[in-house]
Amino acid sequence: MSLHALTATFVILALTFVVLVWTRRRRRHRQPPLNLPPGPKGWPVIGSLNLLAGSLPPHRALAALASCHGPFMHLKLGPFHDIVASSAATAWLVLKTHDPAFADRPPTAFGSILAYGYKGILQTPYGPYWRMARKLCAAELFSPHRVASFELVRVQEMRAMTRAIFLVSGAGGGGVQVKEHLQNLATRNILRMAEAFAVTSAVSNVGDWLPWLEWLDLQGLNRRMRRVHHLFDRFFEQILDEHERDRDRRKRGEFAGGEELAARDLVDVLLERAEEGGGEEEEAEEARLTRDGVKAIIQDVIAGGTETTAITSEWAMAELLRHPDAMSAAADELDCVVGRDRWATEHDGGGPLRAAAVWIRAADLPGVQSWSQGGGGDGGEFGAWVRMAAAGGDVAGGLEHGGAVWVVAVPESAARRRRRAQVAGAPLCPPRLSTGLCLMSLVSDFLGHGL
Repeated sequence: MSLHALTATFVILALTFVVLVWTRRRRRHRQPPLNLPPGPKGWPVIGSLNLLAGSLPPHRALAALASCHGPFMHLKLGPFHDIVASSAATAWLVLKTHDPAFADRPPTAFGSILAYGYKGILQTPYGPYWRMARKLCAAELFSPHRVASFELVRVQEMRAMTRAIFLVSGAGGGGVQVKEHLQNLATRNILRMAEAFAVTSAVSNVGDWLPWLEWLDLQGLNRRMRRVHHLFDRFFEQILDEHERDRDRRKRGEFAGGEELAARDLVDVLLERAEEGGGEEEEAEEARLTRDGVKAIIQDVIAGGTETTAITSEWAMAELLRHPDAMSAAADELDCVVGRDRWATEHDGGGPLRAAAVWIRAADLPGVQSWSQGGGGDGGEFGAWVRMAAAGGDVAGGLEHGGAVWVVAVPESAARRRRRAQVAGAPLCPPRLSTGLCLMSLVSDFLGHGL
């Protein structure tokens, strides 16, 4: 290439850059000044991403920043404006008072590729389809009757895990990796409920934080996700086809016991709902449950029903081991209410209040409660803060719940239980909460009673 061509190319690129900068500055001057909360000043392009890329875990890094900038903090992460609520009062405002404003989800490559174009629950933007999917989960998939119908599954898997732990501990050779057993318990429990299989991994995609680099696919994640998506899609299709064949055989009376089984799994419920169409709100085309939506919801149920339950149970047992007085108090109460001649069951949950407080307290730990949400509209008290969170707000609950807060697991007051129940009804709280709480309560009772 000649020198004149290189010079012309350089001049064109320089003029393009100047025009883009000038256009952006004019657009900024037209907008009213934003009332942003305090926070660290970020670098150009990357914002404050460098503050979260150190050796500290993200929740520890955010807690350290919150101690300097206050309980309601603004962060610039790439091109996105994020809000961090790190106190009980600010978390209540975000999760309950202004929950519709923060109920949206930021767009991600995972939601676009693996979630069938945002047809699931976890990555779906707030709107008619998300409300339909959440209503379906709350009223059908994770209703009290549906959760109770899988009690035998939870008890069987819990006994299998307890037996495995005792066998490993009795064989000698050091400690027991309880984390692996808890993950197997949560995975087997949700797989038996859904009769499906999925493998999920949490990898931070550079393109989600720096959209102008998304087309490069520097980590190769988009290409790998498309390959995994095709693999999972074939597997989910086999599962749906098998369930449809079984339903046809039941209708023809080929199964012993008549046309209806005593307990349907979650896949059957989703397929029936997809065929029925829906109610008043579901009449809108964008809120209809399709076959891709069934596969996406199954995938989200498996992803959301394994990791969170295992992590919460692991945190609970770790904190109990760090606080022997709390562990002794919970075990004594279980011995008093349940006795030593049998294992605790879900029906004993109303008795051992101290043991129940163990997993309620564990759910507040920083490694468990974390949301990545978007916001939009008028936030009232927050004003422009909520509008700025439209690109993605990071609501990290429990940042102030450190070791000083965990003194002893005590029963919650009635006011705190009512407050928690009100928060549990917010859009940000998942409808699968009842299933996870049942399993976590059973884990704490079994392990606390056995140890």
